[in-house]
Amino acid sequence: MNMAKKGMYLFIPPLCDPTVPLLGPYQMAGYAKKINYPFQIYDCNIAFLRHIVDNAKTMVLNRLSNNTDLDSIELMACLKFIKSFDLAFSYSELQKALRNCKTVENYWHIMDYVRACYDLYSFQFADLRFRMDGLDCIYQWNIWEDIEAFVNKYSNSNLKTLIQSWVQKDIIDKFDVIGINITFESQLFFSLLFCVAIREVHPDACIIIGGGFINSFIDSIDSTGPLAQYCDTVFAGEGEALLRYLQNLQTEESFAPFIVPKDICDTKLEVCPPLINTVESAMYFSPAKVLPLRFSYKCYWGKCKFCSDKEDHECLNASYDYKSMIDFCISKSKESVFDCVYFLDSAIPIPILKAFCHDILRNGTSFDWGTNARFDDGFADEEFIALLSSAGCVFIKFGLESGSQRMLDLMNKGITTDNAAKTIALCRRYNIFVHTYVMFAYPGETECDREATANFLLDEYSHPDNYNSSEFILYGSAPVSKELNYSFETEKQKKAGWYSASYSFSNQEIQLAIEGLREKFDNKYNPAHVLLTSGHTIASARKLKNSIPQKLVLKNDTMFRIGPSVMQVKTKDFFLMGKWRRRDGFVYFENYFSEKLICQQAEIPMEYLLSNGFTAQFVFDLVNEGFLEIVIPGEGEIVRYFEEPHFNFVYGNKFNNLKWYGYYDNN
Repeated sequence: MNMAKKGMYLFIPPLCDPTVPLLGPYQMAGYAKKINYPFQIYDCNIAFLRHIVDNAKTMVLNRLSNNTDLDSIELMACLKFIKSFDLAFSYSELQKALRNCKTVENYWHIMDYVRACYDLYSFQFADLRFRMDGLDCIYQWNIWEDIEAFVNKYSNSNLKTLIQSWVQKDIIDKFDVIGINITFESQLFFSLLFCVAIREVHPDACIIIGGGFINSFIDSIDSTGPLAQYCDTVFAGEGEALLRYLQNLQTEESFAPFIVPKDICDTKLEVCPPLINTVESAMYFSPAKVLPLRFSYKCYWGKCKFCSDKEDHECLNASYDYKSMIDFCISKSKESVFDCVYFLDSAIPIPILKAFCHDILRNGTSFDWGTNARFDDGFADEEFIALLSSAGCVFIKFGLESGSQRMLDLMNKGITTDNAAKTIALCRRYNIFVHTYVMFAYPGETECDREATANFLLDEYSHPDNYNSSEFILYGSAPVSKELNYSFETEKQKKAGWYSASYSFSNQEIQLAIEGLREKFDNKYNPAHVLLTSGHTIASARKLKNSIPQKLVLKNDTMFRIGPSVMQVKTKDFFLMGKWRRRDGFVYFENYFSEKLICQQAEIPMEYLLSNGFTAQFVFDLVNEGFLEIVIPGEGEIVRYFEEPHFNFVYGNKFNNLKWYGYYDNN
């Protein structure tokens, strides 16, 4: 069997994030073209979303069920939310609506439609929830027996049937090698079902599993776990090395069950620009065609004590060829292959950014782009920020970590709060969105340090457009772990699987501090314009208008009506009102208060609600949750409500016990 002649067909299993292409597989395609090795990609992210949207469009034609068990009501609430739109969208119609939306509110409306479609599809599975940013399930993806249990359960299921429709014999028979790319943990379960399906239609194919997940967690044959049962080879390393090896393979040989680049590659290879055409880039569910790209392998600083992110490339040139990537950007922009670029680098060195900007301006090229960066001295320079803006930069993500200089020094972060504040202020002046990452509970942090972080984020001069706040997790491989006397807790009988020594420094005080700061920031700066993903933010940064929310004022003559997506359940002695909600899947309340609303099918006066035991705060919560809509604002006396306790809705039902196992030591 001459594998060099027939090439590789690479599947990207669904990771439930069909918003932008994955860079790694398309860079492999670029290298395959360079060495003239047959190579084809099938991104099932898009196929999965198409299937989910089509499923919803079919189901909206069905009549609502009369069943009154909570699971049926929740499903009907999800379906009713989808039906509340003017029409049931096809995938192409959804894409068009997303690309034509003008406001942030309209954007979130469309995204909620898609989220509801994912939920509607998930109702057929007792222990899975597919969502826009991952997979919730009862299985832990780092436990081998859980992985095997999942595959055994779903080897004969609608999910497996769907995968079989993607694994078409007439296509993959043209290739000797079938690759399966696992970049994120949410793809793991899918990947093994792919193996099962491929074996059924192409038993002689050589199945190779690789990708970022493999590179991070599997470093020997002993650590492959159940993966080895489903494929021929697990490959941990640069895809370029594998493709070069396959191209030079001239005779039938048996593959080792586990391969790393040094086993098969004795030279240094170059990373090529991604090979993606206009049709492929236009497939993704995004406000514009977003291309991910890199100018470097890893962070040029690399000295933060908390960081365990180390990249080693055994068979790639030490120096990243950023000049070829710049040329690629300029040429492909002119060909309309993409509309904007999202740089995945941990931090691009400033000289490379300057070269990139100057080349863009010199060539008269125009496209929006965004990147990750550090608050280094060079960014606190108005001339440089002006250059970034003029060359199309619309969004930068910075690792602030703390607003306390003392903490930054403890972390060996190598930045100053003064530079960070000046950089943020300059970016605001030049219309570049800034997103920062903040870390609470780093060893040695005090309440004063947390207060300094809050002051930094809430200050008119230094506040970013938005931020993420995490609780410090100590990884055994991070430099700071060598300075601390912490023994990591281990189970007496730890189940076989992928693990990393880690310890969470969180407690209730920390969580309350994070929650309180978030509320203050949101109320002060209304950060809704920073959207779902960085790719989407870059695609929409200068296009979407973000309305300032008006403070809700209720008056004694305000008139309401029940929202169009609210489920109203009425039996002889049971009343319930519920609606689909993006985070929880379902929010509801029952009996007395729901009866009083259901019995008022026409417009509902404020005085009726107050006279029947509804507090003003409860009415506010009903409006905020979408149960009630204001028909007539009223002109009477303002009803005060901020000192009253909130009503306790019931949040969630079917998906309550499912978890996202995105953190590999999650228990």
